[in-house]
Amino acid sequence: MAAVPTLGQVHEMVMQAMRDLAPAMYRELLANGELERTVQERVESFDQIFSELSSAATRKAQQLPLEEGMRGLEEADRSAVEQALAVALEFPAHDSVTDK
Repeated sequence: MAAVPTLGQVHEMVMQAMRDLAPAMYRELLANGELERTVQERVESFDQIFSELSSAATRKAQQLPLEEGMRGLEEADRSAVEQALAVALEFPAHDSVTDK
């Protein structure tokens, strides 16, 4: 199976990415006490998206011969991780929570 990050690893990835890619947003959320809640929401979003995509791939793989199904699951999990991380690690271009 594809390497699926743990929720703790996703949490660290989101924190690091926000510090690096959206430092003003990171500082603002930290200052107003919303950083952990915001990061946790992104982790939960990752988990939900990955679970939905992975479940759909599993249902599809069950219809295929074993070897083909396993290959399909491997590819689907890799894609699901990429898609879920893309959502979790997407930050506003304006780099601030209040610049709406």
